[in-house]
Amino acid sequence: MPLDLPASIAIRVRTMAYILLTGGTGFLGRYVLKDCLLAGVPLAVLVRSNKRETAQQRIEAVLGHWEQLLERPLARPVILEGDVRQPRCGLDERSLGWLTRHCDSIVHSAASMNFHASRPDGEPFHSNVVGTANLLGMCQATGIRHFHHVSTAYVCGLREGRILETELDLGQESGNDYERSKIAAEKQIREAPFLASATFYRPASVIGDSHTGYTTNFHGFYAPLQVLYSMVKGLLGLGDAGRQIIDDMMKRARFMDRLNLSGQEGKNLVPVDWVSSVLTHVLLRPELHGRTYHLTPRERTTVQLVRDVFEDVLREFAEIPADVELPPIDLPPAEREAAERVFREQMTTYDSHWRDDPYFDDTNTVEVAPHLPCPIADREMLLRTSRFAVRGNFGWPRPQPVQLEFNAAECLRPLVDAARGADSIASNSDRAALQVTGPGGGGWSLMLDGAAPVAAEVGLADDCGLGFHLNSRTFSAIVRRQMTVDQAVYSGLVVVEGGSPANRRALEILQKIVAVPAG
Repeated sequence: MPLDLPASIAIRVRTMAYILLTGGTGFLGRYVLKDCLLAGVPLAVLVRSNKRETAQQRIEAVLGHWEQLLERPLARPVILEGDVRQPRCGLDERSLGWLTRHCDSIVHSAASMNFHASRPDGEPFHSNVVGTANLLGMCQATGIRHFHHVSTAYVCGLREGRILETELDLGQESGNDYERSKIAAEKQIREAPFLASATFYRPASVIGDSHTGYTTNFHGFYAPLQVLYSMVKGLLGLGDAGRQIIDDMMKRARFMDRLNLSGQEGKNLVPVDWVSSVLTHVLLRPELHGRTYHLTPRERTTVQLVRDVFEDVLREFAEIPADVELPPIDLPPAEREAAERVFREQMTTYDSHWRDDPYFDDTNTVEVAPHLPCPIADREMLLRTSRFAVRGNFGWPRPQPVQLEFNAAECLRPLVDAARGADSIASNSDRAALQVTGPGGGGWSLMLDGAAPVAAEVGLADDCGLGFHLNSRTFSAIVRRQMTVDQAVYSGLVVVEGGSPANRRALEILQKIVAVPAG
């Protein structure tokens, strides 16, 4: 039977501290999550449950997407259920204790994208300002001293000309509350005296994946497209007459012009995969920390190109070929004005975004990542990401919550419960690491009494002398007595680190681990 665990997934027992990630289920955060796991970074994620999904289900949905795309199982991060908007981030004492023992860095990617607050203490200020303050308090309490913050290039507000990476608050007018909240968050972090380093990543307007167009975020760049798509979708219910109205709108109304733009304005568009690649590159190199990086393109994209792409994609959706002349239709002025009014009203939130962008200095980014040039947001890239949004109905309806067929955590629960009451697994005990990749997987450090596991802690410790690496399908098969430990080990489905597969003690330890649920 072939080895069903890629070598890059069977990582060594941990040799570096964990990094805590917030926003791991968000658009950029899910890319950072994937890139860190592929790089073998020990990762913990702060995630809140919602009405539809538990924290674990939300992370499993993200990782399931990547596993399907990559065609390989991924390691599972340590999941800490919490909420940055709550004091201590909503973490219990056990989770705070775990962070104190295992974590020294944080990547803060969670944010509210609301552009306008309905009240002074509402969003985006609640998440972006209060949330950052809560995180800083948690970091100070748990000893996290290295802070990586995802900000935005648009902290520059309505400034014009060239914006330097070294600049933040020059008294500029902000375009919206989102920008104001991001300035306030940066200031809090920069003023935190207990931090050993603070690194800031300022992406421009983030769009879909440069290769696939994949996106889960439909703000900013996507806003006009979504409004127009909704209007076109409604008109298609009128059949041929609706298509004639759509064609007329495209030819005469030119709805992008209703944003008071000439078309020659430049927009700084950056694909999400590139932003994550640069962030991860900096994150993994401590000598690059403590600086501010503009994650911005070398070439701006014109509003006219964006407008032309939107028109082409909407014509495709409405099945109106650009080279076919439909009969003209005399649309009453009142109806035309009503349609334009709806568009303008729905776009009001994004008025400040759809302006001529300044030029962003990216000296630091080019210096540290010359091998990662930003892909140009050309016509083909914009078509890919726009088609993805339209064909996916802008993410609606949402997928059903993930239902796990097997959950390794449930099998390890008796051992984890046995460790409760102690601050951690005894440091002088003989320990083994268990890493289960794939759906329902995770990582644990087990305290051993001879060959018997007597307690377990979530996360891979850095001083385990023995390690077992397997995927969740194999672990499930062993637990359900569909395969023996010997069969799994000798067929290569289990990687034993720090001991030979022929070592009977190693096999006995694994046999007792999987026997815990039945014991």
